[in-house]
Amino acid sequence: YTLTYVDTQTGTCPVVITRTFTAIDECLNQGTDTQTITIGDTTDPVVTAPGDDTIEACDVATGLADYSETPVDITGQEAAYGVTVTEDCNYTLTYVDTQTGTCPVVITRTFTAIDECLNQGTDTQTITIGDTTDPVVTAPGDDTIEACDVATGLADYSETPVDITGQEAAYGVTVTEDCNYTLTYVDTQTGTCPVVITRTFTAIDECLNQGTDTQTITIGDTTDPVVTAPGDDTIEACDVATGLADYSETPVDITGQEAAYGVTVTEDCNYTLTYVDTQTGTCPVVITRTFTAIDECLNEGTDTQTITIGDTTDPVVTAPGDDTIEACDVATGLADYSETPVDITGQEAAYGVTVTEDCNYTLTYVDTQTGTCPVVITRTFTAIDECLNQGTDTQTITIGDTTDPVVTAPGDDTIEACDVATGLADYSETPVDITGQ
Repeated sequence: YTLTYVDTQTGTCPVVITRTFTAIDECLNQGTDTQTITIGDTTDPVVTAPGDDTIEACDVATGLADYSETPVDITGQEAAYGVTVTEDCNYTLTYVDTQTGTCPVVITRTFTAIDECLNQGTDTQTITIGDTTDPVVTAPGDDTIEACDVATGLADYSETPVDITGQEAAYGVTVTEDCNYTLTYVDTQTGTCPVVITRTFTAIDECLNQGTDTQTITIGDTTDPVVTAPGDDTIEACDVATGLADYSETPVDITGQEAAYGVTVTEDCNYTLTYVDTQTGTCPVVITRTFTAIDECLNEGTDTQTITIGDTTDPVVTAPGDDTIEACDVATGLADYSETPVDITGQEAAYGVTVTEDCNYTLTYVDTQTGTCPVVITRTFTAIDECLNQGTDTQTITIGDTTDPVVTAPGDDTIEACDVATGLADYSETPVDITGQ
């Protein structure tokens, strides 16, 4: 006989094969029988996902560009994705992603291999995406501001945080940070002159990573006040007390009275203005008035005014009117005649002289004479004040005898004699001096 077989199949997974064996002898007698052979794949693929991964990124879109919540066919890209599939038959490989959380975002990537018989194998990879890097903040350089106070020098001073996100350039601060962040500053201060401000810049990203840097801002007044004293002055007076009533050798506070004293102060900050006096000399007295302005930071400015106080006015002396004295001689007619100066200070009324002078003075007179009948006396009155200013006036006193003598001859006489020579021996026709007889 001859033995043959022939196969037929149906189905796919599995494939059912019917194998028919046929024996035919030489007389063409025939016998058959069948065998059913079932061929199928019942083994699941073995999928090995890559190791878990941590990605530094701000968000999923940045950190995992191929993130997908719908299946992605990566058949043939196993190496690129780091996944291995153990499977003898043809298969399709996909992945799909899910996520939980925010900082970080935890992604579960499920790789699935399905063969033609729908056997399936899966494995998962955990991908953690988060921002763990602190922002790097670079504050501007330290600064020094010339000002009287914080309000004037740093108008944006704040002891509570101020959001300046997006104003980095305006504040001179730089932030190195890949993710979204908020930038604030807050100020603290110490000291007075100067005030030292510490400005702390803080950047906080969406994952609460934080970076800070500080700027030191020094605010102070280092400028001396500029004081301009009034022009020098000369005062006509006998002494300091009379000429400058506000003279003081201890400092006098005249803050706010600048105009009254003719002094100007150029100073942006609050200040105290004083003056103090010193003096030298007598006639005149030279006073140096020093004006001093001191601001709240003890910066100081000074200027001086010279005030000269003196008496430059001569006394005005008015002598009494001229006088004529009937007398035989000076000693008799003017008992106080003196050719050396006589001090009559305070006796002006007695001498009939007046002196016009505001200051203390000494009054003297001195006499000179000429002639005889009459004797003409010039009495010079001189007033000299303490600054040696001098005034004079003269009185003319005429002393003379203008009265004729009254002569009373003895009574008439009769002499008994022969002749004149005998009767009147002292007869003389020329004048005979009998003074004293």
